[in-house]
Amino acid sequence: EEVPIFPGCEEVPNEERLSCFHKKISDHINNNFRYPREARRKNIQGKVFVLFVINSEGNIEGITTKAPTGCELLEDEAVRIMGLLPKMEPGKFRGKPVNVKYAQPINFNLK
Repeated sequence: EEVPIFPGCEEVPNEERLSCFHKKISDHINNNFRYPREARRKNIQGKVFVLFVINSEGNIEGITTKAPTGCELLEDEAVRIMGLLPKMEPGKFRGKPVNVKYAQPINFNLK
């Protein structure tokens, strides 16, 4: 019923919180993104889907990835980035904190 609240989105109206959440996640990825040197050297590119849970205490847990074969270096970087997410206000269902699953794509493109 209530989405998790990313730090900085607390004062945003309820109907805009999901949009604020997505913007903050994108900013977090952009601010912490480092293309793995070895992946750059081997010209490895791809899209990594990062699956994670914002638990009922607002912590990130259960980070897993899905990516094309050969993208393990990219998957490691995606896990590192998402592991740096800050503690959030947990999502709620019927007023009680609950675990919320998320999937976030991260594109690794050499330009």
